[in-house]
Amino acid sequence: ALDAAVAKAKETDRLTRAAEDAWTAGEPDRAVTLAAQAARLNPKDVPAVTALDRLGRDKARLDGFLQAYAVEKAKLEARRKGYRIVEQTMANGSIKLTVQVGGGA
Repeated sequence: ALDAAVAKAKETDRLTRAAEDAWTAGEPDRAVTLAAQAARLNPKDVPAVTALDRLGRDKARLDGFLQAYAVEKAKLEARRKGYRIVEQTMANGSIKLTVQVGGGA
């Protein structure tokens, strides 16, 4: 039983470090997946749970920045072509852009 606990702790540590490395390497989805595996493997491991919480929040913030950039880029390109843009924030937080060409929708 002690050997199993030690092995579990080592694997949790390995997964937590791998999650941090993935984040540093620019792989946020992989980082969150690895951190979640570590936290599931050992839910009482404070570094693993903390890493999952932090990486999850950082990933959400990154996704928000990427969405904002994509929206502004699309609006800029449409306006550059003379199109009219209607922006609508959806209930789930996503953004719907409607591009109106010419006089109609």
